[in-house]
Amino acid sequence: MGAGENMKSRKKAAAAAIAGNVIFGLSFMFSRVVLLTVDTFVMLALRFSIAFLAMNVLVCARVVKVDLKKDLRPLLALGLFQPVLYFTFESLGIKLTNSVISGSMIATVPVAGMLLGAVFLKERFTVRQLLFGLMSLAGAVLIAMSGEGGGASLAGILVLVCAVITGSGFSLLSRRCADRYTAFERTYVMFGLGMAVFVTAALVTEGGNLAAQAGKALGDIRILGALLYLGIISSVAAFCLLNYSVNDLTVAQATSYTNLATVVSMVAGAIFLAEPVGPAHLAGCALILVGVYCSNREGIRVSLHQKQSVK
Repeated sequence: MGAGENMKSRKKAAAAAIAGNVIFGLSFMFSRVVLLTVDTFVMLALRFSIAFLAMNVLVCARVVKVDLKKDLRPLLALGLFQPVLYFTFESLGIKLTNSVISGSMIATVPVAGMLLGAVFLKERFTVRQLLFGLMSLAGAVLIAMSGEGGGASLAGILVLVCAVITGSGFSLLSRRCADRYTAFERTYVMFGLGMAVFVTAALVTEGGNLAAQAGKALGDIRILGALLYLGIISSVAAFCLLNYSVNDLTVAQATSYTNLATVVSMVAGAIFLAEPVGPAHLAGCALILVGVYCSNREGIRVSLHQKQSVK
C-alpha cells in the first residue's frame, strides 16, 4: 500500500472512531430514559438482543457475510472483554461510587490503551503523545468533578479499575483479530455472547419479573425508541465502526477518541435535557478536544517517521 493510500485508510479509520464515539456520547441520554423503567441487566439484555437480532436480519438478507467456520476462540475472548465484562464492571462501579470517580476512572481508558498497546503490540508512543492523552484525561476529570458527588467505596474503585482494563483491552484484542476477522464478524460474535450473558443475568436477578419489565419497556413507544437506538445505532453501528477503526489505527490512536463521548454527552444533555453547563464544563471540553487532536497528530508523525526509518 502506497503512502497516499495508507493515509487515506488512516483518515477513514479516524472518521470511523470519531463517529463511533459520537454515537456513544448520545447513548447516555437514551440509557437514562430506559433506566427510569427497567433495571440495568434488563436494559442490557434488551439492548443486545435487539442488536443481535438486527445483525442476523442483515446476514439472512445477505447484506453481509459471516464466516463462523473460523476459530472463534479469539472472538469469544473479545466478546468477554466487551461487552460482557466492561458493561458489568462499569454498571457496578457507577453504583458503588459516584459520578466524579466513575467519570474520572473511565476517562483513563485512552492512557491505559496507549500503555497496553506498547507492552503487548510493541506500538511506540512519544512523551508528547502521553502528555496530550493526559490533557484529554484532565478535561474529562474536570467535567466529572462538575457533576454531583456522593459516597464511594474501595470495592467500587477496584471494579472501575477492572472496567478500564477491559475497555482498553478490548481495543487491543480487536486489533489483534483484525487480520483474520472482519469488523462485522467481530461485532457479531461479541453481541451473540453479550445477549446470552445479559439475558441469563437478567433472568437470575429479576426471576419471574423479567417478562413484565421487558413487556413494559417494549410497550412504551418512547422507551422502545431509546432501546432501538441503543441496540441498532449505539451497538451495531458504533461497535462496527470501532472494530473497523483499529484495522488502520494503533491502539493509542483508536482509544484516544474515547473521551469525545464525554463532550457529546454533555452537549446533548444541555440541548435536549436542559442540563446546566458552566465554565468548568467548557474548559474540560476544550482540554479534551485539544488533547485528542494533538495526540493524533503526534501519532501520525511517529508513524510516518517509523516508515521512513524502515525505508
